[in-house]
Amino acid sequence: ARVNADVVGLYDSARLQNPTLGGSASTWADLDAAATKALKAAGRKVVLTNTVLSPSLKRAINSYCAAHGAEHVQYDAVSYRAIREIAAADFGRNEFPTFDFSAADAVVTLGADFMGTWADSLRYASDWASRRRPEAGSMAKLFAFESTLSLTGSNADHRSMVTPADTGRVAAALLAELTGGSGASGLDARIKAAVAVAAKALKKAGSKGLVVSGSNDIHVQRLVGAINRALGAEGATIKWTGNQMFAGDHGALAALTADMKAGKVASLVLHACNPAYNAPDAAGFSAGLGKVAFSVSTALFVDETASRCSAVAPTHHWLESWGDLQRASGSIELMQPTIAPLFSSREAGE
Repeated sequence: ARVNADVVGLYDSARLQNPTLGGSASTWADLDAAATKALKAAGRKVVLTNTVLSPSLKRAINSYCAAHGAEHVQYDAVSYRAIREIAAADFGRNEFPTFDFSAADAVVTLGADFMGTWADSLRYASDWASRRRPEAGSMAKLFAFESTLSLTGSNADHRSMVTPADTGRVAAALLAELTGGSGASGLDARIKAAVAVAAKALKKAGSKGLVVSGSNDIHVQRLVGAINRALGAEGATIKWTGNQMFAGDHGALAALTADMKAGKVASLVLHACNPAYNAPDAAGFSAGLGKVAFSVSTALFVDETASRCSAVAPTHHWLESWGDLQRASGSIELMQPTIAPLFSSREAGE
């Protein structure tokens, strides 16, 4: 649905048809001259983006940073940083795990709507559907502990309502059931019984068991990582494929926001992101942006962030763009335009 709707954006009358400088229509020559002058100023220079999956765009950003002493900061509107941090700490892999639901006999989700909106949900839903065919002889089991009814919870074999504060307690109780440790306190009898049933299914599944959590709390994710290690899930339902997704670091964004507020940022290039709208501290980012000496956004529209920038250098719509994408190591997908650029835009990498 989002892809279909985005096609309308190609012809949106609100699209920028030219670059702007100081809030007025400009030319690429004038914008380039202003940017070149700004890059000579002393201070921190940053390129801010969401997670970049394009190898060629990464190379362009790295070349820009090397030439101008700048740095690249990535953030995502929905942060999965805790999962990446635990993957690095517990498995020695600084990447987002590849969860293989097609290999699972038992799955426990702690508020992770993997069939609807969580992480790589399109792939997860397809993989999970492959394990729910009665004609195959056996079907995987799904246990959901969640605070609101999700698409995943509505498809679970066993679903339990828990408060967000109880998510960590459920994870601790699961770990205790699997390892023989002491159970978590604070859970009522109903939830304890549900945890025992889920743990029994996980024990039976062994390495074909999988626990996922939608929490971005590093303590909850540490418990989840311990459960999956106890099951021996690594290599079976948890795999390492060089997954490039969800590389955003909300801590780095917070540090950048603080430097912006302190007037320490000389230039800021923003690509394919709108932090004045969707950053955790959107108001603080907006305030800091006003203290950046020179800022430029590659937005197609004058959005919340672009409207506060010194300049806007509109990139092509994705249907006007050549490009490449690398979701994981081992393969690169190519993209080609379906139409020539309609306006005086310029590819962000250029």
